[in-house]
Amino acid sequence: MKKGINILIVFAMALWFCIGIVGCTPNTVGTFYTIEEAYENGWLTRKDLMEVCYHRFGEVWIGESSDSNTWIKYEYNPQNMLSPLEMTVENDIKETYYSLHKSEFFDQDGNSLGGIKDLSVQYYGTYNNSYVIVIECSIWETGQTAMPTLVAGVAWWETGDGFLVYRDN
Repeated sequence: MKKGINILIVFAMALWFCIGIVGCTPNTVGTFYTIEEAYENGWLTRKDLMEVCYHRFGEVWIGESSDSNTWIKYEYNPQNMLSPLEMTVENDIKETYYSLHKSEFFDQDGNSLGGIKDLSVQYYGTYNNSYVIVIECSIWETGQTAMPTLVAGVAWWETGDGFLVYRDN
């Protein structure tokens, strides 16, 4: 009995040290994936990608290579109206992103540069329990270099951080 209590006390102290002193979190709320990973895992279909592109860019392009000169504009009519992202999910996304990038919110002397309040989530739909988003942070600049992107024949020019796919753990 005493041994069990001692183990419990040691575990509680280790958890307190991890969370309170070091600042680590034992678990994130969810996991981020690239849009390519989500497609490869079957969480997004080609049709879903078209829907996402339409909601983000207002148009859909298709192609067979990353050479944008070969892309063809596809007349696409959205299948779903985009409803707002639930606030609880948005908060989970921000908390997960912050916990994974926490060091970027502090300077080299440990002074805070910002936090979760500086994150914004642009939402492009939920497909097969996968939230397609773009996260922006007001405390740093994202690159403006546009990169041609092609997934499952759906093509777009992406600047900055690009799409992320968030799934609950």
